[in-house]
Amino acid sequence: MRIIQTLLVVLILISSTVLCQDVGKIFIEKDAIPLFGEVTAEQEIAVSDLSNFARNTEKGLSFGIINNQVYVLGDQRKQLSNNVKNISSETVVHFFSKKKVLEFLSLSSKTAVIKVQVRKTGVLTLSNGTYILEFAQPCPPYCG
Repeated sequence: MRIIQTLLVVLILISSTVLCQDVGKIFIEKDAIPLFGEVTAEQEIAVSDLSNFARNTEKGLSFGIINNQVYVLGDQRKQLSNNVKNISSETVVHFFSKKKVLEFLSLSSKTAVIKVQVRKTGVLTLSNGTYILEFAQPCPPYCG
């Protein structure tokens, strides 16, 4: 029984490490509407700000929109953007791994802003006009 418990713990640790490394998937923008629905809320964030935020985190970034303001959180839900104050630990945000955010930013070199979008299906996407980043993990419970 003890061996099974140990194997289970090791499996969970390996799984969480693998998941943390690659959270999110990049799609072509035109495929977003049939997959995720129409945009119901949208705010912009500067590519330069997003790049700076990515430099200040190890695991990934979490996003949300409150009162028509985009907010960005880093590791351990550390607030990186200063436009929204006091985000509670119960507020659900959308986590993307740093690896996927950086990959998405590399495809965004010709744009100055990224659109943070909430879609009709309730998912949050990042859009650069050509590509979108989706398949974020909700935080909580999964916070990278």
